[in-house]
Amino acid sequence: MTEQKSSCKKLVFIHIPKTAGTTLKAIIYRHYLPGHVYTFYEQGQHRQRMDRLVCALEKKKKIGLITGHIGWGIHRELKEQVRYLTVLREPVERVISMYNHIKRSEAHPNHCEVSRMSIEDYVRSGIDEAAQDSQTRFLSGVKWDYELAGKDDLIGTGDCTKQEMLDAAKQNLLKHIDVVGLSERFDETLILIRQVFGWRDTYYSNFNVGKAGVKKAKPVVKGYDIIAEHNALDIELYRFARESFDQRLASLPIDVGQEVSAFRSRNRIIGPLVSYPSRILQKLAER
Repeated sequence: MTEQKSSCKKLVFIHIPKTAGTTLKAIIYRHYLPGHVYTFYEQGQHRQRMDRLVCALEKKKKIGLITGHIGWGIHRELKEQVRYLTVLREPVERVISMYNHIKRSEAHPNHCEVSRMSIEDYVRSGIDEAAQDSQTRFLSGVKWDYELAGKDDLIGTGDCTKQEMLDAAKQNLLKHIDVVGLSERFDETLILIRQVFGWRDTYYSNFNVGKAGVKKAKPVVKGYDIIAEHNALDIELYRFARESFDQRLASLPIDVGQEVSAFRSRNRIIGPLVSYPSRILQKLAER
């Protein structure tokens, strides 16, 4: 495990729920000392959560990595430059995955209510920000601004229109986020991360994936149009991100196809060997 030396800037991993973030965290943590990591996943009123986050970061100047369900914009509060990393997922599949996750997880604060809802009711209800254009809200800065202001209704767009929120997310994706990966193309995302951050140890095994026995064909068929209607911004943002991702890969000074093939061959052997130590490092960092 070595401290990330490619930049003295803090790295902020914007962990959007249900986008392979838990697996990616296990990789990221191997590049930072445990005492140099700050994780932020606690529940509670948003203003109090933000106050605790900012206070902790002011006290811990050695922090090199910040990760959690936090939106783009934390650099403004820190008053310093940071590097951003995030991963997006096909929006309809992500909402379905989140719905199934909440129904399975009794510890989730919305478990009891969502367990009694159809997926259509879940999406329409506004009970969970993850159900409506959440990825656009994360990357546009609206999520961060809402939480900083102490607002608990995160389905809105703040002081901007929906189009302005989408435009802001696209602008941040292009100009202010160092890597925007795609969970459906995870290995290619790791190749891009290796190139941008100079990391070499990116081997993994999957963590926190949905249970194989969960049947989701019915909600996909029955609720697809409703999910798509309430995630139109995310669908457009994902299309834009996918095009930008392809262009970014094409611009790399390597044969990406060969790199991915070689990486997968090595990962089949090395991934299971490093997964358990990675999980321990992840748990230590999150404590």
